[in-house]
Amino acid sequence: MLAALAVLLVGSLITNIWFWTELNKTKQTLSSKSIQSSLNQLMEEHVVLLVESIKTTNNPAEYQANTKQLEMNSTAISEWIGQVYGEPAQYSFQTLWRAQINAYLQYTVETQAKSKDAAKELPIMTAFPANLTNWFVKINPKTHHDNLEPLLSSYVGITKTIIDSTAVSDFTNISRRQQDLSNTMTQIANLIYQDASIAYPDKLKTK
Repeated sequence: MLAALAVLLVGSLITNIWFWTELNKTKQTLSSKSIQSSLNQLMEEHVVLLVESIKTTNNPAEYQANTKQLEMNSTAISEWIGQVYGEPAQYSFQTLWRAQINAYLQYTVETQAKSKDAAKELPIMTAFPANLTNWFVKINPKTHHDNLEPLLSSYVGITKTIIDSTAVSDFTNISRRQQDLSNTMTQIANLIYQDASIAYPDKLKTK
């Protein structure tokens, strides 16, 4: 698993370095192919790093390494948003995104400790789909909110299942649900890109 993670992270790093280099070369028009593939790659990386962070909560060294990479990934996703919607959007998105991840990780710690405090994180997790959907609608009225919110709800539900499965060491279910999470995040990435390209067709032209 660690070897696979290393390969993914190296591949992601190379992809993102290339993407941001190309982006800096062309300020007015973004390549739709490069920017969409970059978002898909970032979301796939998010899934791997989130699941690895959840699974290694009881291993301080691995947990710290995974969460550090997860934070870098969150920053990169937020920067992607900022390139399309502007810097204020980048930081407000990052606040919502980080709060959700922190809730996942805290819920994981409390669940594994069999603490009643785990329930305190559930309202943050369950409110996330509506909160992020409303954020996108505000910044982009062309957002397909009827499609986005159910996908985000699936993202939350699957992640919670992975956390609960980790607490009882059900690794078969974790593996199966991680694939489901990956598929869901791909759909979310594609929808975010689609809505952005409708709102900013001149910014996301196909080369």
